[in-house]
Amino acid sequence: MHQNTKVTAIIFSFIMAFGLTGCASTSTPSGSSANPEPEKAAVHFNAGTYTAEAEGKFAPVKVEVVLDSEKILKITVLDHNESTGVGDEAFAKISGKILDNQTLAVDTISNATLSSNALLKAVEDCIVQAGGDPEALKN
Repeated sequence: MHQNTKVTAIIFSFIMAFGLTGCASTSTPSGSSANPEPEKAAVHFNAGTYTAEAEGKFAPVKVEVVLDSEKILKITVLDHNESTGVGDEAFAKISGKILDNQTLAVDTISNATLSSNALLKAVEDCIVQAGGDPEALKN
């Protein structure tokens, strides 16, 4: 019986030791980060106005993109035959996200995935025409 008490005490000690290890603090000092965000790659464009089109759900989506040397300034959908309302709303939301965040890494709009992808593809094509690297805008 005394042997069982020793074994139980040893097992309990191990459980307590490992249990307390889980309570240890893992915070980092203020001002530092365990996973710092990578810096965005510098982008450069040949300033100008570019047009491109990409296949939407029903027909090509034609887009005009205005760029300065470092930013996307304006995105205009010139022509499309996507669903009235749904396509227009998707184009407005996607364009806004691209302009606000200066990125092509934006989520597509539910129920307008093909229209969203067409806009993104056309904008990407304009960036390539301007000598830019679209991959730098997807990070």
